[in-house]
Amino acid sequence: MKNRFIKILPAVIVFVTILPFLCSCKATDTDALFLYGGVVHNSYYANTNRYGIFHTEPTLDEDGLAWGYDLYVSGKTEINTKKVPAFPTIINRCVRRVFATSDYLYLITDDDNSPRSKIERVDLSDYSIDVLFEEAQSVEKIVFGLAFSSERTVKERGLSPCYIFSNDRDVFFIDDDKGIFKIMPDKTAKNIIADKIEYDVAYDGEYFFYITNDGILKQYEIKSGRTEILAENVIPFTVKVTKDNITFESDGEKVTIKR
Repeated sequence: MKNRFIKILPAVIVFVTILPFLCSCKATDTDALFLYGGVVHNSYYANTNRYGIFHTEPTLDEDGLAWGYDLYVSGKTEINTKKVPAFPTIINRCVRRVFATSDYLYLITDDDNSPRSKIERVDLSDYSIDVLFEEAQSVEKIVFGLAFSSERTVKERGLSPCYIFSNDRDVFFIDDDKGIFKIMPDKTAKNIIADKIEYDVAYDGEYFFYITNDGILKQYEIKSGRTEILAENVIPFTVKVTKDNITFESDGEKVTIKR
């Protein structure tokens, strides 16, 4: 019995030694957010990663008139701006938002040739572009917890993505008037939060924290789809979320609550 224990012991030691590495693999689902301390807000431009700072600049014709927009990257420690290769210039193209993770860029774009908004992902290893979402004539909505698709009227036509979030696994965008949408594998948009949203919105890969236009601070759990009211009378519409705390103003006083 003693000899059998001695033979098993080295295997146990090896397993215990590699266990932290096995557990750490699970955490890679949200490693893309480490650039922002694990939590990202829509109140600042999340456009910086190890490659540099990404921004757009107008493409000018001979008369100095802008006819498109190109994507550029600037060094973080030195003044060197260069155009991102293989990124297409389209007449009157507009990149409305850039969201950078460690290895990808997520872009909200539109152009005069196609007035529908697009969300694109740029792989920074080869600058290839994948269109994740292109606005269609229908959108999936959530009503009383049930999802259904319906054709939109001309008045309703058009989502207006203004902010984008991703952990390189799931991709979400915000339309201030219609709520928060998740991009599905078939490149449609699922309306997971149907509130009208004001500043700020925070995202940590597991939760959304947001304020409705009537001053209610809510927490939405992505996995379960559950929404919890955290506070009311949150004015101004700002909230700061860290891994540990949620800070906001209510009735003129600063409030901090533990997560």
